[in-house]
Amino acid sequence: MVKINRGRLTISANIILTASLITRTFTFGFIMMLILMKVNNDILNEDVIKIIDIEILAGMPLGTTVKSVVFSFIGVFVLELNVLMSSFMIVVYLINIVNLSIIYDKKTHLNDTLSNYTLAYQATTPYIKHYISYTYWEKTFPNFLKKLGCQNSYPEIYHCGSVYVQKLDTYLEIYIGISVTCIVCQIVTIVAAEYTFRKLEFKEKKPSISENKYYLMLSLKHGIFRSLIIFIKENWNRSKVVVASVLLKIGSLTAGVGLLGLGLTLLGDEFINNSSLKHIFYKLQFHNYYFYDILVGLAAASVVLGTVTSTVAVLGLVGSWKKSPILLVTSTALSLVLHVPRILAVAFWIFFIAKINGGMKFQLSLQQLGYFIPGFGNVITTKWNDMIMTLQCCGVNHSNETHTTQGIIFCCKNAHPRILDSAEYNTISYTSFDYFGGCGGYKTETCAGVILFKTKMFVGWFLAIVLLQIVLEIIGFVFVSKEYLVIMLTESAENPTGATLNAKSVIFRKMFKEIKSFCVSNWKRTKISLLHFISLGCLFIFNTVVLCLAINIRFDKVFGNSDIQELFSRINVMDHTFTSAINTFSIVTVTFSSLSIAVVIFSFIVMALPKWKSVLSFVSAGVLCIVAVANLLQEGLWVIFFNNVSSELEDELMKQFNSTNGGYDYSDKSATHDLSLSFSWNTLFVQAECCGVGPRIESSFKSTYWYVYGDRSAGQRIPVQCCISQTDVFPYSTRTDSNCTTSMLDGYYRSQSCDVAVKERLEIYSTIFIVFMAMIIFVVICCVVTTLLNAIRFKKDTNMMHVRVKADGEEAEIRKDNKTQKENIEDIIELQSIKSMEFEEKVNDKPDKPTDKIKQDVDELTGNDITMLDN
Repeated sequence: MVKINRGRLTISANIILTASLITRTFTFGFIMMLILMKVNNDILNEDVIKIIDIEILAGMPLGTTVKSVVFSFIGVFVLELNVLMSSFMIVVYLINIVNLSIIYDKKTHLNDTLSNYTLAYQATTPYIKHYISYTYWEKTFPNFLKKLGCQNSYPEIYHCGSVYVQKLDTYLEIYIGISVTCIVCQIVTIVAAEYTFRKLEFKEKKPSISENKYYLMLSLKHGIFRSLIIFIKENWNRSKVVVASVLLKIGSLTAGVGLLGLGLTLLGDEFINNSSLKHIFYKLQFHNYYFYDILVGLAAASVVLGTVTSTVAVLGLVGSWKKSPILLVTSTALSLVLHVPRILAVAFWIFFIAKINGGMKFQLSLQQLGYFIPGFGNVITTKWNDMIMTLQCCGVNHSNETHTTQGIIFCCKNAHPRILDSAEYNTISYTSFDYFGGCGGYKTETCAGVILFKTKMFVGWFLAIVLLQIVLEIIGFVFVSKEYLVIMLTESAENPTGATLNAKSVIFRKMFKEIKSFCVSNWKRTKISLLHFISLGCLFIFNTVVLCLAINIRFDKVFGNSDIQELFSRINVMDHTFTSAINTFSIVTVTFSSLSIAVVIFSFIVMALPKWKSVLSFVSAGVLCIVAVANLLQEGLWVIFFNNVSSELEDELMKQFNSTNGGYDYSDKSATHDLSLSFSWNTLFVQAECCGVGPRIESSFKSTYWYVYGDRSAGQRIPVQCCISQTDVFPYSTRTDSNCTTSMLDGYYRSQSCDVAVKERLEIYSTIFIVFMAMIIFVVICCVVTTLLNAIRFKKDTNMMHVRVKADGEEAEIRKDNKTQKENIEDIIELQSIKSMEFEEKVNDKPDKPTDKIKQDVDELTGNDITMLDN
């Protein structure tokens, strides 16, 4: 702490430091309170939260609201640790105090709500009367009583709500006390900081600030925001373009943070976290992609694009702050590169939202057909009831579609997992709502409508933010170019260079000249360097193709279908299941293709950086050798696997087809038979566009359970899933097509067997993979050889006995025994390149008759004697 003396300035500085220390110390209490509540495991216990959520507070469940508010104080602690505006922190504390006060005031109704639920709990009798769900009766509510220290007996059980309220009051009062203390400290800090600033301003004899600026400074604390205001003030008077450029970067940063927040919100949403919704969403397919995978992809794209955009925006802001041309050029180049994935993402999600909007009702209708279909519950019944209660919806096309089934009470507005068991199928009685105000009316929103609304909301926000980023950065490019010109003019004010400054002052011209110089320099070098440059480009393209191939097979409509994978997981080839082999191939190929692309990018960086070039070249060659060996092994193993699949697939499929333990048993409503693989076979018939196994399709069915004992109708020769008219799988309904199944007319049924269809589909992937992998191995060998030759040549150049360069009237000598020999030769090479670029720029800028100055420069450039060995 600053030594206190009689000076008022020193005392105010100590007040600032003391108040800041006190504030940070008290905010650490938020973390300690959270740790205390987790150790006590009372109001933050999951079972306690589930029961307390019965009470609704401002449209939100009380238990979850309390948990959210408590964890939000972690963010307050993080904000307080940073140097931020005191006025901003005061607003944050006031918002939290308001939230705490609302909870403190509204929790008084909790006792009445808990009393009703306690009555229902005591009135519930196992296997006779259910007034609450069996899970809550057996585990959740007893655990709720235990965590709060309540007795499960009359009358103590009815006082458990008061126990919770007392514990919550204690925690809320501590939080409010800490927040009020922090507000007081922040106010003291503002006053002391303002006094210090005004005193320093007076001592430095600065002109008096205006009244508006006074109130602006009054709201600031020492640190980054005061510096930001000073930065804006200085640059606004000098150049409004710089300020506009900074504001656009701040806007891009805000959009990036918003996109990141959108992705994290979706990852935490029930759409992804709820297991029942996940089960149903994995049954919905759009363009061969599962709806759940589409949602996860949207969240991942939001997080990645948001993170990268925010990083690039921060890099640009640092460049503006430090007035660094290099950082500005780098951030601009990265922004240009980011436009490619942004545009692809926009096109991708516009396409998918159109597919989802057009097919959601149909896909959900296929699953709803299995809802209570046999008169008793099944897997889809449980998941569907959970979805109805979670999303507060009912039906697909109309909200009353399930009113004719036994699931009607799940469509009640008061239906909740704490009252009803989602696996219960005899639910035609409304007695479960006796203690909760009855049914409460029926839900009017359809499940298709709710799912589409939330999906459109997330996709709409994603598209809006990404398009905003594109617009902001396109406009920002113009202002960044102007900002770059201002910085270059400032740096060249003492020594203006005319045409040279003009060539360097336009940021786009600078970037393109650097790219052109890099490409031309490698193009004009020796044949080895040219071959190395071309090999790296080919390696990048080939690995990108293989990477796309590996990703595509993961989402293929046959190999990536989860329903068919259940069948493929029983087929063994080379002591591995067919499914595991495909998944391993996809993972390994993605890994090594990504590594190869990273090595290619690293090799280009090595070519552009002269320092440590020889060492980095050997490193790059070593990694390429590892990749080449890995690719060679991967290709060899895949060829062996494919050959074994070609010879064994028919026998393995036939074995499963005729198996008495999970073979082909049913054609109609096949998804209702969990112990059979009939649904997997029917899905394979439709998706792979095949029928039967082996060369004789009709005969292959005669030895199956379906043909002898199953649901085959009289005269039916093949199942309806073999018909060309069937383009979708109907897991819970019956389909007919007599021209196909009975008459087997040409053009009505699929004439290709499934073993042939699977082999041909796998052969397409294998052919592409083998061809490109062979080219990759050849190109990698070329890259290794050329990298080593270039490294050896560069090392020989650095060991030259004597190099004499005359540039601008100066000489540079490099001798063999000099320790800085390598750095000097690199400087000479760079100087030679710069001189050539300057000469080209002067010629380009003066296309007319050369002036005496240009002639003099030409004479000087042609008169320079550079002695270098170049192969």
